[in-house]
Amino acid sequence: MMNQDKINQAQDQSQSQHLTPEIHQKKATDNYLNLEKITRKAAEIATAAIVSQLYVAAHFVENPEKLPEDLKQKINQAKLKLDSLSHQHQQPENHPENLARTAIKWRNSTQLNTSFA
Repeated sequence: MMNQDKINQAQDQSQSQHLTPEIHQKKATDNYLNLEKITRKAAEIATAAIVSQLYVAAHFVENPEKLPEDLKQKINQAKLKLDSLSHQHQQPENHPENLARTAIKWRNSTQLNTSFA
């Protein structure tokens, strides 16, 4: 009986050696398909996270009063800075035409100075 077991074991090994390339190909294909499934699932999770963030962001854009206080303060600081810049541009000396004239005068005076050098 022990000899029969050895014969059966040898036959099994012989058969498995003949099927090995097919088995390896199937395993490789299965692994590739599993990798594709895992990659797809990860992409779906990432997409859901991004879409969720966009919806929440849109909600806060439409309802800024619901933002946390520290973020409201950042918005107010930015508004104050923009208002200040806007006010500066309304001053006569900061009007675009006046700035252009000043630049032209400066350029002309620089050219004259360099021509005497």
